[in-house]
Amino acid sequence: PGNAVAWVGRAIAYGNLGQSQLAIQDYDIAIELDPDYALAYFNRGNAYRKLGQDQNAIDDYTKAISLDPVDAKAYINRGNAYRELGQYAKADADEAKGYSILGLEPPTGPAPDSNAKENSDSHLNSALSFLENKQYESARRQFNMAIRLNPDNTNAFYNRGVLHSKLKQYQAAISDFTKVIRIDPDNANAF
Repeated sequence: PGNAVAWVGRAIAYGNLGQSQLAIQDYDIAIELDPDYALAYFNRGNAYRKLGQDQNAIDDYTKAISLDPVDAKAYINRGNAYRELGQYAKADADEAKGYSILGLEPPTGPAPDSNAKENSDSHLNSALSFLENKQYESARRQFNMAIRLNPDNTNAFYNRGVLHSKLKQYQAAISDFTKVIRIDPDNANAF
């Protein structure tokens, strides 16, 4: 029972089976056994994201970063969680830091300008293609960019909600569908 690595291994297996809550319980035990185990915090953050618990995920990614400040994935994933919560400045900073650690430029779209709505639709179309091809993380990034460029893009919110539902991130899906309803109360797709 004292082997934190084994608990993380079992948690990963639970996560692969879609049993995020059981995975979190095993990550909790691993962290109790080894409070400095950065990977346990990182992976538990991923499990929280799958459950749509982005603030818990941010807390775990933050702890993982404090233990391993060059973990690019922790920065990028924390940035994605911030983006889900609408904290775009923090999201952009984390994404930039993560890609900088990797020696890469962060993926960026065109700066918001008079063509922002048109550019938003371009990102939406890319996202839909990624979604159709089951490239879910790429789809999420493109939906996020479409929304950043046009915060009233109900199609982007709606389809990102569909993506979250596919990933069993029901809280995040509810949040996106709620935004569609607020922006366009007559949109029957969101009901």
